[in-house]
Amino acid sequence: MSKLPIILGVIAIITSFIAWFPSFAHDTGAAKAEAKRLGKKVDVAQVAGLTVTTWDEASTSAKRIEVKFREGRWLIASHYDYPADAKARAAKLAAGYLDVELSRAVTTDPKDFEELGVIDPLDQDLTKKLGRGKSVKLVDATGGVLVDVIVGKNDEHSAGLYYVRETGQNAVYTARIDADVSTRFVDYVEDDPFKLSAGDL
Repeated sequence: MSKLPIILGVIAIITSFIAWFPSFAHDTGAAKAEAKRLGKKVDVAQVAGLTVTTWDEASTSAKRIEVKFREGRWLIASHYDYPADAKARAAKLAAGYLDVELSRAVTTDPKDFEELGVIDPLDQDLTKKLGRGKSVKLVDATGGVLVDVIVGKNDEHSAGLYYVRETGQNAVYTARIDADVSTRFVDYVEDDPFKLSAGDL
């Protein structure tokens, strides 16, 4: 029996695989690149609450501010529902943390968290006093989480990039975000609470 048909068949299979593999690899790579984004891709108008938590090294305790959109206006829920500056910091912060592109993958080793500053400020282990980051959490009207991330130190190799880690996850990336996140009441308060209305939002 001639071996030529068998050889030709093997060549045909190899050729088909070579032609298929680059396309498969390209599609897989594109999917991975698309998946590397922070938080959900939603309109800012869907954000109905944000919580910012930082760590105060002096008092070795976490500081938190919570802002919610309720009955047509932003309120500082963590401070007796005092009216918040909806046009400024609250809305800007929400817009700056939705669908953010993640840049470089840095590590998945928790031993690196302190150096990168991405330890959760709410971590119950009080021996971890250094390397705690800022926690930013955004939710929708149903309480569904849109983004929940810990922002660490700035990337010394790239200006404007910061180390970030989704809460509860070990993967640390760099991302271009607004790291100037405050928990100070005066940074969110509406100077004139009586002028705030639904039309201002």
